[in-house]
Amino acid sequence: MEKEEIIEMFRAINRNVSCPKCGTKYSFDNIKIVNFEDNFCFVSLQCSDHPPIVASVAIYRSKLNDSAVKTAITSDDVIKTYERLQKIKSIRELIYR
Repeated sequence: MEKEEIIEMFRAINRNVSCPKCGTKYSFDNIKIVNFEDNFCFVSLQCSDHPPIVASVAIYRSKLNDSAVKTAITSDDVIKTYERLQKIKSIRELIYR
């Protein structure tokens, strides 16, 4: 697990998770890593007024697909994309199409 992933996980917990008893947000000092395995991290979340809870956090790691990188873009691909874009009348249509 990379340092940046740990920092982002702590920030996400701080933003999105609170004590189920009193609703207090967990500060960085109250989040402890218990263990991690592959893409899962187990953390202890401690509230000063209530017993700690253990939570599991799934870490998403974006993996670049090597086959997509090796596929060359041909001139036909560019022409087809251009033709499709010409048919679109608005950004909204492009997004929801």
